[in-house]
Amino acid sequence: MRSLVEDEPKQIEIEIEPDATSLDLLQQVYRNPSLPLMTRMRAATAALPHEHPRLAVTAMITDGDFASQLDQAVERSRRVSPTMVEGKPMIEEKVSSKRH
Repeated sequence: MRSLVEDEPKQIEIEIEPDATSLDLLQQVYRNPSLPLMTRMRAATAALPHEHPRLAVTAMITDGDFASQLDQAVERSRRVSPTMVEGKPMIEEKVSSKRH
């Protein structure tokens, strides 16, 4: 029969500086080959956003902000003179003049 002491997991010590950040701790964990792989993977996943920037789309508007551009577009649309369009039906309907 095995003793309970053998079944307890080993305590692994990780040393970090007193002024270390949480990122430093995560890096120590995922770089430690004596820790289980799943623990190291979770630490690497948690550290990832702090080590590599996310890709993002940015827009550069050089001629004023969106509101001023919208005002300019509205003003341009007011300057366009409306034209009269005559509409003609494409299919002529025959109207029967039968009365009941």
